[in-house]
Amino acid sequence: MADPNGPFDYRTRDSDNDLLRKILNWFNALFAGTKSILVRVAELLGAAFIDKSGTIAVGGTSQVVSAALNTRRYLVFQNHSDTDMWINFGTAAVAGQPSVKIFANGGAYEPLVAPFGSINVICATGGKTFTCKEA
Repeated sequence: MADPNGPFDYRTRDSDNDLLRKILNWFNALFAGTKSILVRVAELLGAAFIDKSGTIAVGGTSQVVSAALNTRRYLVFQNHSDTDMWINFGTAAVAGQPSVKIFANGGAYEPLVAPFGSINVICATGGKTFTCKEA
């Protein structure tokens, strides 16, 4: 349960050790687990994640994962397949520059600034899976 006064309460006279303990506990709770800091901050801010995960429909053909969204604040894309994928924003993805390569077997992309344009992906082989979440 979160302390309504934050990690420490200035209205009481905490000893230095108690204050340090409270700060450390707060940070441990804030960044606990294996989630990235950006995911955790988005959760704390109350972001509702939209699941755009899917499967490559046709190998060698760019497909839209998510349409353009000018309110997008967060994006994460992860490749769960054994084949590299490429993503691009606002235009079709290609297997090379200017698309961003997402390596096979867990490669991920989590930009500090989420793109507003459409999210597009391409993979050499159909049926390969990916996870994509946005907020």
